[in-house]
Amino acid sequence: MGRFLLLEGSVGHYRFPDGTGELWYASCVAKELANQIRGAGHEVVEVVSPTPEMANAAIYQYRPNAVWWVGHGSTDVATLENVAVWIKAPSYNVDILNNTIACAESCLTGAYLGRLLVEQRGCLSYLGYTDEYMFLWCGPTTPCQCRGDNPWNVRPELWGLMVRSMHDATFHFMIGLARGMNVRQAFNFSLSRFDYWIDYFSRVTPRDDSEAAVIRTAVWILQWDKSIQVLYAKGEGIVVPGPAPLPLIRAAGIWALTSLAALPVSGDARLSAALGAAVAGAYTLSEMRKRRQQV
Repeated sequence: MGRFLLLEGSVGHYRFPDGTGELWYASCVAKELANQIRGAGHEVVEVVSPTPEMANAAIYQYRPNAVWWVGHGSTDVATLENVAVWIKAPSYNVDILNNTIACAESCLTGAYLGRLLVEQRGCLSYLGYTDEYMFLWCGPTTPCQCRGDNPWNVRPELWGLMVRSMHDATFHFMIGLARGMNVRQAFNFSLSRFDYWIDYFSRVTPRDDSEAAVIRTAVWILQWDKSIQVLYAKGEGIVVPGPAPLPLIRAAGIWALTSLAALPVSGDARLSAALGAAVAGAYTLSEMRKRRQQV
């Protein structure tokens, strides 16, 4: 039996009226999927809204085999609740993940931090993302994590699947480990879940132009996130990368977001507004990170 630690963040840069924040989307999905790990015979320890001190204490107490967390990040920093610094390369708290398998749903930490922890410290393997991780969300006025509520004129059952899909693939790395896969197999299992959702949404027949625009946006985001997922692992080579990003996908996508997000939801602009509004949350997180003073 293994032990899995889930650091379920809630508030990052934003606090919604219900007390949650943009990090809760991933944590909500993790809480739902954790039963699959328990069903495979493993222990799951969940820490809600973890501070760095809470995370460290849980690791010292439970000595988990694998640790999953959601938080904002940069190339050399991983943060937890309220963007509090948890690990910072090259020397701050960099041994906390020694002898564990790490799964970070966090922007940019796969570009350098994860590699350092595996190659120069004692972390056994590290799944992360080499660029800005994106996901669909409703923003602060309409919290919709793990539910079908949405302001984008998407069928509730379809929107609920879209919200979950943005975090499902990452967490399937943990599910793969629970099913007895090695880290390379679990990494490929995670990538296959991106493929599953990309194929699923590509086959959906939209009920109108607005829904069609949001579906295309969901597919684009899933393709992007898959392309930037990376694994560093001892005994598996230096790096096992995901597929190379599609040419110009980032530049073209960001141009589309900045062009469409501000359009009014009325008249002929409805299609463009749905596309822009649906991804405005993901884009805003990316831009806020660039504009804020970073640690």
